[in-house]
Amino acid sequence: MRHLSRLVTKYPRWVLLVWLLMFGVSLPFAARLPEVLAAQPDVPGGGVANAVAEVLATEFSVPSVDTLIAVLRPAGTRAAPALDVTDSGYASAVAALAAELQALPGVVDVSDHTSTPGLDLLNEAAGYSVLLIGLDPEPLGAARERVAALSDLLSRQAWMTFALSGGAATVVELESVSQRDAQRAEVYGLPIALVILVIAFGAVMAAGLPLLCAVTTITVSAAILFGLGQLVPFAVFTGTIVTMLGLATGIDYALLIVSRFREELRVDSDARAAAARTTLEAGRAVAFSGLTVMVALAALLIPPVAFIRSIGIGTMVVLLVSVLVAITAVPATLALLGHRVNWLRVTRREPGLRSRAFWYARAVEIMKRPVLWTVVGGAVLVLLAVPALRMQVADPGARGLTQATQARQVVDGLSGLGLDGLLSTFDAVIDFGERGFYHPANVRAVSLLVSELAGLADVQTIYSPLALDSVPRLFLYQYYASRELALSSEIAPLARATVSTDGRYALVRLVPDGSLTPVEGGAI
Repeated sequence: MRHLSRLVTKYPRWVLLVWLLMFGVSLPFAARLPEVLAAQPDVPGGGVANAVAEVLATEFSVPSVDTLIAVLRPAGTRAAPALDVTDSGYASAVAALAAELQALPGVVDVSDHTSTPGLDLLNEAAGYSVLLIGLDPEPLGAARERVAALSDLLSRQAWMTFALSGGAATVVELESVSQRDAQRAEVYGLPIALVILVIAFGAVMAAGLPLLCAVTTITVSAAILFGLGQLVPFAVFTGTIVTMLGLATGIDYALLIVSRFREELRVDSDARAAAARTTLEAGRAVAFSGLTVMVALAALLIPPVAFIRSIGIGTMVVLLVSVLVAITAVPATLALLGHRVNWLRVTRREPGLRSRAFWYARAVEIMKRPVLWTVVGGAVLVLLAVPALRMQVADPGARGLTQATQARQVVDGLSGLGLDGLLSTFDAVIDFGERGFYHPANVRAVSLLVSELAGLADVQTIYSPLALDSVPRLFLYQYYASRELALSSEIAPLARATVSTDGRYALVRLVPDGSLTPVEGGAI
């Protein structure tokens, strides 16, 4: 820190020139950060979830798909009244729409309320229906194009309105929401912060430095992450994280440096000497604080989940840039400004003198009894941490979004059908070995299992080889007497979807009662 303090105060113009060049070069790349925000929540490799997904992808004839869900509501005008969902005309319109969607590139399957056994996708009372759209699993970039094409086709249907969510559609909407949030943080956060800083410092020049530090931190960090994004994808929330954390640490660290510099100026009017002492003392505190936070954030690199690791990398980059700006660019600027840091005063008297005296008195009082206050402070922290022992963490999904988002509208539509857990299903693959599912004893065993699962409080619907209410259970048993008989009967679509091609595996898909916590899901 001693060498650094000498460097930034001896060559302040060069230091600022380097940061100015970095800022200028970073601007175009920072604007492209959304291009690399493709990491999605996933599960660790080698787990049970991956094993189930692999069996479904390789052993079942129904291809593995990313399922999107569209809630359709009839729309009309005085000249052309809306269709009734119970009319044959509505069913025909939905079938025609399904055929158009099926013709789009990347669309594997489209199911409506007339073609999906085991799932009730029509709400007659509320007047809407649900479409299930299966897409080829693709990288997020290609999936975005598929979602755009689907949305464009749906929006051209004058006879209905829609909300589309699930899979890549949810990610696309989350990206849009995240970008809007980041923009709001910049548009509203910066002016509010400036007002507060002007009141705190009593001078516009001193208040503006922390904001410049924050803007530089955000821009350079975003550009660095765009570069790293060519190697690893980052979470969709990274843009928001960069903006919020960049504002917080950029202002906070620069605030400490500027405050300490103004104190040093009251002792020694030599600006460069004051800036050097500020860097040596306050800069050391900033560097230590940033390093401590980065060590804590490094814990996010431990879970073998790319989504979480990308958040860890993103936050650590922002912290590093923020610290570097605070201990180099800010002291260099202060060394050049000197007493001009107090330009454009808004108060005659320097703010904070009373509060400084108050906090100095508290500090003296605490240091007189360090052991006592250590125990008291530690006890308060322990009490605050105790609730975390029973904390259950879960992804709120679309329920955490507002009613204005399509994702939330889809969840509400599914909830009206008793299918609000359709976006977070549990897949259980049962291995019957060489004897296979079609053995009569195994068919009845699955039937008994489904009955037991249906009795669980958190299970809403079960999709299985037996999920066909239109066919009596006794007839189902007869159809499943052999693979050939099942595939040549009326239950063939259900058999293909829930029984592997060789008959060894059976799929039981549970639709939970909304979003479950890990403890509730573990009980199932």
